[in-house]
Amino acid sequence: MDVWIRANGRVYKYIAVWVDDIAVAAHSPGDIIDQLKEQHKYKLKGVGPLEYHLGCTFEQDKDNTLSYHPKKYIARMMEQYESMYGEQPKMYVSQLEKGDHPELDASLELNEEKTKQYQSLIGSLQWLITLG
Repeated sequence: MDVWIRANGRVYKYIAVWVDDIAVAAHSPGDIIDQLKEQHKYKLKGVGPLEYHLGCTFEQDKDNTLSYHPKKYIARMMEQYESMYGEQPKMYVSQLEKGDHPELDASLELNEEKTKQYQSLIGSLQWLITLG
């Protein structure tokens, strides 16, 4: 992620870029968005107050403190798992059962479809950890 900061006296402008997603925090973010669209010819969609970005829901409390949480992202992950396997994921205290020896596992390797499902789930979990 790239974060660009410009100070003008006591006023700061922040622009955060992740691949093709952008978030702007400034006194007049609309001016920055207009400049990106008009002068630089960027095609932007979803322009408006920051509500959901990169898997996080953003909220402001009555004191204007901005906070974020990944509850919506987690709910989508749970739905994805349920649609793949027809059940909720099981809860584990430990990955291994007592006396388990994974080095002796003789399970068959996954086929291509199951490998893609596994990779998709691992990628989602890695992003959730990054949101942290």
